[in-house]
Order: sequence, then C-alpha cells, then structure tokens
Amino acid sequence: DISFAPKAVLLGEDFTFNDGNYINIGKGLSVEADVTMNDRHGSGMRFYTIPGTEYTHNANLELFNINLEKLTGVIPYAPDLAGMLNLDLNIKNGEQGFMLGADAFAEALAYEGVPIGNEIIEAVYFPKDNDTHYIDLRLLHEEEETVHLSANYETGGLDGKLTLTRFPLAMSRACLQDAGVNLDGYINAN
Repeated sequence: DISFAPKAVLLGEDFTFNDGNYINIGKGLSVEADVTMNDRHGSGMRFYTIPGTEYTHNANLELFNINLEKLTGVIPYAPDLAGMLNLDLNIKNGEQGFMLGADAFAEALAYEGVPIGNEIIEAVYFPKDNDTHYIDLRLLHEEEETVHLSANYETGGLDGKLTLTRFPLAMSRACLQDAGVNLDGYINAN
C-alpha cells in the first residue's frame, strides 16, 4: 500500500493530496487507487480506479492545467513547449484484453516559441482476434478535425485509412523554422 503525505513540493510548487489517498497493488498487478494532487493554481493530477465494473482493472489518470513551459523547463533536452495541458487516460483490462482511451487538450500550444494553437488528440486502442489490434486516432486543431487514422495492425503491417481534412500547413512552421521554410494553406487527403 502506498499513500502520500498531505503536502509535497514538485517543480517548485506546493501541492496538497486528498485525505485518505492510497494506491494498493495486489496480485496480478491489480490496482486500486484514489489519489488527487492539486496546487494553488489549479494544476494537478488525479489517479483513481473504478471498482465493481466488468473489467478486472479500470484505472484513470487525469492531468489538469499543467503548465508545459514549467514542465519542459526542468526536463533535460526537452523541446521548448508552452501552453496548458489537460489529459484524461483510461486503461481497462478484462476478458477481451487490454483497452486504452486517451484525450489530450493543449491550450495555446507553442513549440520552440512558435504558436501552434489549441490542439486536441483523441485515441482509442484495443486488441482484436488473431493478434490483430485496432487504433483510432483523431487530431483536432481549433476544434476542427484535421487528422483521422483508423487502422488495424498486426505483425508485419498496418491496414487502415488516414484522412487529412483542412490540415493547416502553418502548423509545420514550428518544426521548420530553422530551415527557412514557410508553408501556408491546407492539405486534404485520403
């Protein structure tokens, strides 16, 4: 059993933990948890499990109001990111196998000082029969879907569909700024 003291300092900020917080790791790596950590700015993390479902494991990790500039500022060799990150990750394990769902929202995202915008990533993964796996990935730029990948994959290959809908080439400026390339317009593709 793991529990956290009521207060901690992380990245130079004071955080508080919920009363009665815990993480219990049992046989077969079964996990039970209820941990919430907040700072005075509303940033934090929540890790919790949902008992009594049809899944052997049903765990959730939420990160909220994470300042990317502060976070990447303390990670060696990390790119210079700015903006606020919110992430919701759900992991389930049951008779059908391991399933994963994730939603990430980066508000006012900037890379190496170049503004990119408000970005959302939605992802779903689950195994299928015969060692085949399914993934569905969506990228939304300013609340408009710009990339959608829906695919099955197995050893040796990927079979699916990738769609670009008004994907803004201006986003590439963040990665190409040192190359002297300045793209504009949109890409549509299937």
